[in-house]
Amino acid sequence: MEQQGAFGWKKPIEEEMYFYGRGFETKEILGHLSNNGNVFLIGSRKIGKTSLITHLLREDVQQLQGMLPKRHIFVCIDFNDTHYQSPNNFWADVIGEIGIILNAQRMREEPYEKQENKVAPLADEDSKHKEGIEDTAEEEKKEKGTSGYSNEELNRFMEDAAKQHQVTIVIDGFECLVKKEAFGSGFYSQLKQLVGHINNLSCLVVSSKNFSQAYQENDGLQAASLSEIFTIVHLGLLKKREAMAFLKQENSHAIDMDRKVAEWGYESTGGHPYLLQIIGYHLDSSSIKTNEQLMTHRDEIMSKAMDECSGFFMHLLEDLSAEEREGL
Repeated sequence: MEQQGAFGWKKPIEEEMYFYGRGFETKEILGHLSNNGNVFLIGSRKIGKTSLITHLLREDVQQLQGMLPKRHIFVCIDFNDTHYQSPNNFWADVIGEIGIILNAQRMREEPYEKQENKVAPLADEDSKHKEGIEDTAEEEKKEKGTSGYSNEELNRFMEDAAKQHQVTIVIDGFECLVKKEAFGSGFYSQLKQLVGHINNLSCLVVSSKNFSQAYQENDGLQAASLSEIFTIVHLGLLKKREAMAFLKQENSHAIDMDRKVAEWGYESTGGHPYLLQIIGYHLDSSSIKTNEQLMTHRDEIMSKAMDECSGFFMHLLEDLSAEEREGL
């Protein structure tokens, strides 16, 4: 049987119809960001952090919280990507993404005739001159230290972008950034200075470890002062009603299982999203919809699920708090 989108446990949930719960966290995070606050979202591995970020980036979700999506730019950087080995790549992508978003908005708002006038091809001489400027700029960039951009350049660009828009830089996989130890303390002080002094500029950091854990393990970095500018939001286990709604797929009606089956799924997983996805997948694959069917196949389903997540349990127990462990 083809796997349901909600139960693809090897990747975050991307489709809105498969996302359940997290109403409190959604309201709290977007509330802070809409008021130019900075948020540090922390949760154990596979707890659903990236799925929540994907949910927060939907325009209809932002509108429900009183935000104006066309006036709020979100730039997402994922440090799980090996591309980010230096601050130069980070700031280049942040600036590039903001430029792309602003240009796309401009194209939608301006008459077609004006757009045509702006994309006239360069003459050969102009093109050669442009290449010369770019080469010179690249040489200058190499002389500006680890960030690739001076504070003045970054300040000027960000201030211009934030004049008519609210800008939020989303940093996912923050623990990977700290672990690499490649950026140095200058990057953190630069980031703190930008979000602390430019109106309409904020930062949403996503991590499986809190500041103290990250820096105890990598004490060569002098980045702990970043914690001063953040509001901490903890992402924990799903509530019972959220977990049952997820398993029953109440919005899409993809599965119409008994309440007892959904309750068993919640009790078996403690409301952990990753484990719910695994259990849900096997319930769906075995066409388990009634309690009678569950009684016949329960041991088989649990055996398969345990085999698939046995390695994960060790990491999970290390990351969870004592209170969350009791839920499992």
